[in-house]
Amino acid sequence: MSFTNNDQVFHTISQQELAEIIAYALRKDHGYHGSSVKQIACMTGLNPRAVRNWYEARNIPSLLGLLRLAQCSPTLMKSILELSGYADISAHIKFNAVSNAKNIYGDNSVTVNVTLGRNIFLKLNPRQLWFYGRLQKGLSLKAEDIAGIWDVSIRTAKRDIAELGDLGLIKFSGASKNGRYVPV
Repeated sequence: MSFTNNDQVFHTISQQELAEIIAYALRKDHGYHGSSVKQIACMTGLNPRAVRNWYEARNIPSLLGLLRLAQCSPTLMKSILELSGYADISAHIKFNAVSNAKNIYGDNSVTVNVTLGRNIFLKLNPRQLWFYGRLQKGLSLKAEDIAGIWDVSIRTAKRDIAELGDLGLIKFSGASKNGRYVPV
């Protein structure tokens, strides 16, 4: 079955084909590691079991799940646009997003979303803003996460976290082995 819209023909694809497209995109962007599913679930706030099913092409996500996955997977976003008949837009968006991210952050692109007062905001570097914003969303992060995403040493990441603690923005809650940082 196909639909004609503005001289473009859109062919429908089966749910299994869509599941395989989603799985391929997630694996391309996040690798074939055992921890990839957990990383995707953490980034999107989705159920890890559901993410595993999508990652292994067992089924397809709901619309909300698909949108959240597209936020953390540029390849999936490109695939969605291409399936929708907007391949020309996907090429433009990918070019801008990748070139801007590489200029500022190296090869990894990150999103910083944080709620802070202006005086404190100006004291923080982008790594600290990213870390604090993720903590505000309820995610559990460590110095290793900063080091991996931002391509800095563990020592620099720990210093960033210590500065956030000194400013009274975060505290460590729980046991030293199993505890986590939380916003104050």
